[in-house]
Amino acid sequence: MPIVKPVIPEYLYRPSAWETLLYVVYGLALSLIPCNAIGLLFETSSPMAFKIVLSLPCMVVAGYGGFMLAVAGHEGFHFTLHANRRVSGALGVMISSLVPGAFAVGFFASHWEHHRYTNQPSDPDCKTFSRFRTFFQRLFLARLAANRNYLRYTLAMAAGRDLGFKYKPPFSRSEMQAFALFNVGCQVLVVTCFSLLAWVHPYVFLQYVAVPMVGIIFIGGLSPYQMHAGTGMGLGYDSRTNSSVFWTLLQAGSNYHNEHHLYPRVPCWRLPQVHQILLREDFYKGGDMCLEPRFWAVFMQASSAYQLAITVESDSDIDEFNEA
Repeated sequence: MPIVKPVIPEYLYRPSAWETLLYVVYGLALSLIPCNAIGLLFETSSPMAFKIVLSLPCMVVAGYGGFMLAVAGHEGFHFTLHANRRVSGALGVMISSLVPGAFAVGFFASHWEHHRYTNQPSDPDCKTFSRFRTFFQRLFLARLAANRNYLRYTLAMAAGRDLGFKYKPPFSRSEMQAFALFNVGCQVLVVTCFSLLAWVHPYVFLQYVAVPMVGIIFIGGLSPYQMHAGTGMGLGYDSRTNSSVFWTLLQAGSNYHNEHHLYPRVPCWRLPQVHQILLREDFYKGGDMCLEPRFWAVFMQASSAYQLAITVESDSDIDEFNEA
């Protein structure tokens, strides 16, 4: 039986141009400042082993900054970046395309299906991510497999083909084709620019592009399991919130994933406010929902102790997403 969601203030849904800009600036800063620190570290006379050890946390933080930029594609197609849906989607494509290989339009088509059928047989995320069952498989392979799917979906839509998903996005096929072509064009432009940078200034490329990209692959590989592995069925139970302040700083609120599934049109940076409302309304009082306040627990969620699997034999007839 569907749960009754607390009513939240209408202003939490309204996109803000200034907040969107701040989100992008924060993501860039979170990515580039640690990369700069790595460069300064390697200019010192410290032993190489010491430099490498200190560089690793910088790479992780830079990866989270880059991952935030990639997540802008997710935000754009939940229509949180601008009041106009088409503009929001276009902004999501442009911002996320700062990350090579981020095909936001292919992700969008798949992600719409994921929201409608979370942890059900038609959930494309279950099909993609359930085969990676260990921590290191997820760390090294999961994001690359997902990105390959998103590229394939984007190219298919750019050619005008239907992907066969049951739950259709709120755009016509011609609009989706235009978005896909725009996404391909943005990626070609960005990859060309980064290739020229690698040719002319290889060390700058390695420091400011390659380092965060490695972090993005690792972080993006573990993220689906931290959000959904070991969760159940139905809104409030099919996703997980990691409410540690530290993760909120690294993920700009997208760590409140249960709140996102409950209120998908709320920008991720406002989800901590939504979380406070749910706490005041005793939404989590029963203790059965996936709320994790401990910082270290996200590493357990990405381990083999938590599997991402289909929880029911057939798709539910109830559309709890209802965002078409």
